[in-house]
This record gives sequence, C-alpha cells and structure tokens, in this order.
Amino acid sequence: MIGDRGNKKWTSLMLPEHVERLQDFFKEEEKQIDKPILSEDQLEEIQRVLNEALEYELKVILKYYQNKQIHHVIGKIYMSNNGKMKMIMNDGIIYFTLDDIVNVELE
Repeated sequence: MIGDRGNKKWTSLMLPEHVERLQDFFKEEEKQIDKPILSEDQLEEIQRVLNEALEYELKVILKYYQNKQIHHVIGKIYMSNNGKMKMIMNDGIIYFTLDDIVNVELE
C-alpha cells in the first residue's frame, strides 16, 4: 500500500510500556551474532589456559557464546559430573561446555 506508515500507525494504539518493550526487543535482536569460528591455535591456547586454571584453581576471564550473544564472566572453573564445566562467580554459578568458550585468560 502506497503511503503506508508501517509501525507508526500502530504505535499510537499501544501503551507506552508496550512500545518500550518492543524497542528493547528490537535492540536485543540487533545484538545477536553468529558464533565465532576459532583457529586451531586459539583452541590450543584455550585448552592450555583451562588446564592451568583447573589445576591451580585460578580465576579466569571467560568469554562464552550462548543464545546468539557473547558473555563475559570472571570466576573459578570446575569440572562437573555431567561433562560440563561449572564456573563459580561472586553472583552465581553458570554451566557451559568447551564448545561454548570463545576466549579465556587468567585473571
């Protein structure tokens, strides 16, 4: 339809809270990214740092990919019984697999 105003014509019929939620939704959609593909050298370095952190119970800065976003956390990594890794932080616990890790550094 020519001259159609798209979402603008519907916005006036929505409550401000709904408009705000839609704007937040679209901002989150923009932040979504594809999982980075790591080189063999990067994977080896991640494994080396993880082994050192696990052996000496060191804190790490971890970047992991989940829900189409990259998350940054700091804490200690432990192996859990189900083959996943567990990270204990000041504000909680997260679980992830080795495939989720994008980068890890010793703190």
